[in-house]
Formats: sequence, structure tokens, C-alpha cells
Amino acid sequence: TNNFATLNALLPHTQTLSEGNLTVSNSTSIPSLSSIGVSTGKWYAEVHFVSGTHCRIGFANESGVNLSFGHGTGSDNSWAKINGQIFYHGSAGITSQGQSIAAGDIVMMAMDVDAGKLWWGKNGTWDNNASGTGVPATGANATYTDAGVSAGGDIFFGFASGSGALVYTTNFGQDSSFAGAW
Repeated sequence: TNNFATLNALLPHTQTLSEGNLTVSNSTSIPSLSSIGVSTGKWYAEVHFVSGTHCRIGFANESGVNLSFGHGTGSDNSWAKINGQIFYHGSAGITSQGQSIAAGDIVMMAMDVDAGKLWWGKNGTWDNNASGTGVPATGANATYTDAGVSAGGDIFFGFASGSGALVYTTNFGQDSSFAGAW
């Protein structure tokens, strides 16, 4: 109990970590990932998108660790929200899902690994999809559902750049003042 993830300092790409490995400056499309991955259960985290443009925020499993976030080749390796669209394992993106993200936003991320459901939201409001507003607490209206979420090993929260140096500050539970709720 009371073990919280940080950002993984052992990843083999260029990232600059600070604030106890909770803040990252990332200039690549290769994601900076949480230090703890999960293979079952329901999980929640938030990230403050501090600065930059064209962010990539989402989830990657072990097979997507060193691939372009949301655009990696192969199947079932990463799911990233980019400019109001969800990109996943090499796709060109799916229909716009919810809100776009800008510097200053607090992005909420929830996953139900067992059900293969992923949710994104910002500043306290969950994204809408064709079925309505997401409600992770009840499992309703996931932003994206993919049965392969855990097919590639443990899944991690991830953050990358689509253009230039981006700065993110993460909250994996160390700070209990979350913007959203699970």
C-alpha cells in the first residue's frame, strides 16, 4: 500500500526528469512511461500538460515501450490522445473523441485493464463519445475500448511529444487533490 508510480528513468530515450521523477520534458514521440505497469484492475492518473503543443497522452503496454506513441507498428501496443483524436497501434486515428488538450490543462486518464476500456478527460470533465459522457466509475462510455489492451504485457501511463519539447507533471496518487474522480 501507498506505493506510487513515478516516471521511469531507465527508458533508453532522451527525456529529462525532475521533481522526484514526476515531471518530464520529452522531445520525442517515444513515450515517457510510468514506473509501475499493471496487468489487471482499474487505475487512474492525472497529468498537468505544462507547456508545448501537439501532446500525446495515453497508455502503452510492454510491446509499445520504444515505439512512436499511438503510431507504433504491430498490434495492441499504445493508445494516445492527440489533438482530440485517439491514435492506436499504427492507425491513422479514430473519429474525434472528446476534448482537445492545450498547455495548462489537467488531463485525466482511467483504465479498466480487465474490460479493455480507456477514458480521457480534462479539467474535471470526462470526454464524450457517440454514447455520451464517459463514466469510468461505472464502466460506461469508454473513450476507447480494445480487447487487446493487456495483450502485450503490463500497461503503463505514457506521455510523449508530437512536436518539440513538451513538459508534463504527473500525479499517480502522491497528491490526493485530483481534478477528476474515478
